[in-house]
Amino acid sequence: MIYHRLLLSVTVMAFFLSQADAKPIDPLSPSQLGESMSMPLTQEFNHVNVTGAWSFDLLGKSPEKMKLYLTQNKDEIVGQGVIIRGKETEKATASGSISGEQMCLDIKPDRGSDQYKLNLSLSSLAAGTYTACMADGSSRSGKVTFAVSANIFETVTVAEDETGADEDMAAAAPAWL
Repeated sequence: MIYHRLLLSVTVMAFFLSQADAKPIDPLSPSQLGESMSMPLTQEFNHVNVTGAWSFDLLGKSPEKMKLYLTQNKDEIVGQGVIIRGKETEKATASGSISGEQMCLDIKPDRGSDQYKLNLSLSSLAAGTYTACMADGSSRSGKVTFAVSANIFETVTVAEDETGADEDMAAAAPAWL
């Protein structure tokens, strides 16, 4: 009986020693669940609706703010708003696209040839990066934070007319435009 217990103890110890070199796993990782790492995006991001009032804070040496009203037609985005630099406010237009959980915007002030490129991750719901190419040839980049006054997970609706434009969007634009 004592040899039986000794053999059982040695077996258990050998098992634990063999596991000491094992790598920890994440039980919820898709690769551990047998799913492909290149699985399609969840339905949640296939129907993102970015139509609404957006506020951006461009963080960097000279912080800037942008307030834009964006409208979406399928994966294309257009908008208008303002860029705020210190006490100066300038009207701007935006265009871009959305793909999955990524939104890319090009913003151009009405005056001058400055251009801002924003790359936003909608999954983080508040972060992204920007690059600003200024008319004087200089450029800068940094992080951008954002807030949105819309339910971006609401299903996208597009009018059924020939243009695909929603007639109510102009009436819904904020007063600061």
